[in-house]
Amino acid sequence: MSTFPVYLSSVQDVKLLFSAATQFPFEIDVITERHTLSAKSIMALFSLDLSKPVRLNVNASEKESAAFQAEITSLLAQVRQTV
Repeated sequence: MSTFPVYLSSVQDVKLLFSAATQFPFEIDVITERHTLSAKSIMALFSLDLSKPVRLNVNASEKESAAFQAEITSLLAQVRQTV
C-alpha cells in the first residue's frame, strides 16, 4: 500500500481522479480529515471540500501504484506547488 497527497482544485480534477481510479482493479481510498471515501465513487468525490488537499491510499503493489500515479500526475504536481 502507498499513501500520497493530491489536490483536487476543480471538477475536472475530480473527474480525472475518478476516471483513473476506475481503470484499476485495486482499491483506492480518499482520506480527508474526517472520512475515508472510495475514489471509484463519483458521488463521494463530489462531496469533498475542494479547498483542501486529500490523501490517497492505494491498496496495490508498488508497480501498480506507480502506474496509477502516472495517470494522475497533474494532481500530484499541484500538491508540490502548494506546499
